[in-house]
Amino acid sequence: MDWQFASSGSWANIKAELLATTKQRLAALETLLEVVQNVNLHKDEVGELMDMSDTLLSDNNFKVTQQALEVLVVIIGKQGDAVRPYGRILVPGLIERLGDGRQIVRQLAHRVFLGLIRAQSLDTLLEQLSPHWSHRSWRVKQGLLGILNEVLATGGPAILTSCREKNVTGLIQHVLPLIGDADVAVRDGATDCIQHLYTVAGQWVIEKLGTAQFLRPAQQKDLLARLDKISPVAPFLVGDGG
Repeated sequence: MDWQFASSGSWANIKAELLATTKQRLAALETLLEVVQNVNLHKDEVGELMDMSDTLLSDNNFKVTQQALEVLVVIIGKQGDAVRPYGRILVPGLIERLGDGRQIVRQLAHRVFLGLIRAQSLDTLLEQLSPHWSHRSWRVKQGLLGILNEVLATGGPAILTSCREKNVTGLIQHVLPLIGDADVAVRDGATDCIQHLYTVAGQWVIEKLGTAQFLRPAQQKDLLARLDKISPVAPFLVGDGG
């Protein structure tokens, strides 16, 4: 069952403190984390918290952003249905936290993204991520690739069956240019992503590579040689959005 604060003013007080001083935000987030670990918030309270997420995730104090992410990890894990309508609100702030200078913050943002995939779907997240692949931060690009590589590596062939072909094609078009990125971690992550896609979608990926305009001939030759060493689990498993 959804739970509401015992005192009608308790949620209002926490909500006000989340928008107050840094000290008050930290105290409110600590209290809120304890609450959500033990009980479910009412869907209206979840909605109000999601509306504040961008402010919390963009806070200059990393402890605020870290604690906000810890709260989001728990809520999405327990109340994915309540969070589902707010994915588009969460994504921009989470994108920036993937580029955070502190590893713990990046790791928590990664976990929230994985929770969003479970709460929504991979197809929905691919669409929401589409505008962010050209982000100037190499850490953000590496983080996005890391999320997708984990999902593709652990999800098996069925992971793409619920994805519309246009979104998977769009993903390939976003990832291929990153094979030539200036940062080696991004280049490696992009190559791994194409290899994971080939593992679960087989010849369909080869056909998309054949029409790609983003690779130099030498890059395409090297990538095809890598794919030739992989045995796809099963070909043609991209869904039609049904």
